[in-house]
Amino acid sequence: MSIRSKWVLAVAAGLVMAGCASQQEPATKAVAAAQAALGAVRDEASQYAPDQLKAAEEALGRIQGKLEGGDYSDVLTAAPSLVKQVDELKAAAADGKARMEAAMAEARDLLPTLSADLPKMTEALKARLDALTKMKALPEGVDAANLDFARKSYEELSGEWTAAQADFAAGRFTDAASKANAARRRATD
Repeated sequence: MSIRSKWVLAVAAGLVMAGCASQQEPATKAVAAAQAALGAVRDEASQYAPDQLKAAEEALGRIQGKLEGGDYSDVLTAAPSLVKQVDELKAAAADGKARMEAAMAEARDLLPTLSADLPKMTEALKARLDALTKMKALPEGVDAANLDFARKSYEELSGEWTAAQADFAAGRFTDAASKANAARRRATD
């Protein structure tokens, strides 16, 4: 190899190193910006979009690995897709939160209606069970097994309604609505 070739090779290597060094700062800033954006949405996303959060964290991890490996051009190429992924994550978390708030509002509105109707249903059911229990002979189509099943159902209904009221008082509106609906279904069966 001639001296001229060695000089050309040295100059080329220097230019490549200078090019890499000039990409290091933007790549580092891009990763820092992605980390900050992900950090800003992490808490809400962990509740309302956990799968998308995991995917974004994995993508960030891959980009951080490229940065640590000195592959700055790949970092700069991948950074825009990560920014887009974090934006989609933020939108998904906001959508999930809005849906949860709507469900809670619906449940909060449903409980007062059920509070008016369900006690009347349970009182009527209890009165009917008491009347059947006092009979010397059960009506046609009703036997002791049916009556026992109805009593157990009534006890479960009462338990579900009590649990629904406790959940409502504790602010767990969706749980309360679910239990109250189960109690209403049991009362109408």
